Amino acid sequence: MATNPALCEIHIELSESSLRVRPGDKVAGEVIIQAHTAIDSRNIYVDLSYHTEGRGSVDSKVIQEIKVHSGKLEAGTYCFEFSLVLADDGADDTIPLSYEGRYTTVVWAISTRLDMKWATDIGNQQKITVISPQQSAVWVNTLDENINKVTLWLPIVFVVVFSIVLIIMLSILIFGEDVEWILYVLTLVPAIVVAMVVLVFIPVMWQQRKLGQIQLKIKNYQPSSGKITGELNITPRKVLTIERARISLRLLEGAEKGSGKKSTYSYYSKGIDTYKVDTKISLKPSQTETIPFTLMLPEDAPLPFTFDHNWLKWGIRVKMKGNQLDFESERGIEMVPNANIKP
Repeated sequence: MATNPALCEIHIELSESSLRVRPGDKVAGEVIIQAHTAIDSRNIYVDLSYHTEGRGSVDSKVIQEIKVHSGKLEAGTYCFEFSLVLADDGADDTIPLSYEGRYTTVVWAISTRLDMKWATDIGNQQKITVISPQQSAVWVNTLDENINKVTLWLPIVFVVVFSIVLIIMLSILIFGEDVEWILYVLTLVPAIVVAMVVLVFIPVMWQQRKLGQIQLKIKNYQPSSGKITGELNITPRKVLTIERARISLRLLEGAEKGSGKKSTYSYYSKGIDTYKVDTKISLKPSQTETIPFTLMLPEDAPLPFTFDHNWLKWGIRVKMKGNQLDFESERGIEMVPNANIKP
């Protein structure tokens, strides 16, 4: 959409209450067109939409569009009033808020467009700010898993590779002639390593898979103060000691440029608030230890959004260190208006 000052001047004037709106509010104003000459237009439209700017490919959506005039315009000044509703099929929780981040920015605007005959459409736009609903609710997708997440594919690959080497070296020793003593040494070393992996390393890792369970729960959220309270429940299967623990509220931005094999991704993670435990906690087998925590959500915290190429997410990350203990995991947080709290 282009501008054409020689043909006409277009201005969008919004009411004061329409400059900062919440999901479900009305956006009202008027389009003022100063036509310097006759304009061969079909229709004049006004729409409410958002689009993204930043590192990712552009995502955009028109929330509502109305027609305020049909037909040609003669030279002169025209004023067309309009009123649009900031709602997406009645589901307010799908409305992204205005957001300015490192990799992604969500821009809301009122746009007007003159649908021209046999020429490029012309128009203008006025940015608005969409802010958070007055009250919102948060909850976390339950974190319930083994304390130590261990995958066995690395040691298995290690064993396979050294077994192949061992077989090759033994073949040389058995079927070769005039074998030097160094080959016996080169055969013995990988054989010892393979034996250690099989007899020691893999059983230890398998035991670590059975250290116990951890569960993260959100107990309460106070919209007035932004306080999130919850608890971390740990049930070990053996005696463990937690030397330090961190429960962090984090904001994650993501942006995708391009598509398919040519896609490039940019990520940005930011810690917002952290609850720290620096005193040692001794855990007894099969006894649940509860760590209560409090995190503060900023007053201007944006609601999460997920577009085709850009997204914004909240999460709670848990990290623990101790004897035989090295745990880290993260779960997403959802935030919606209170009217749309899921059961």
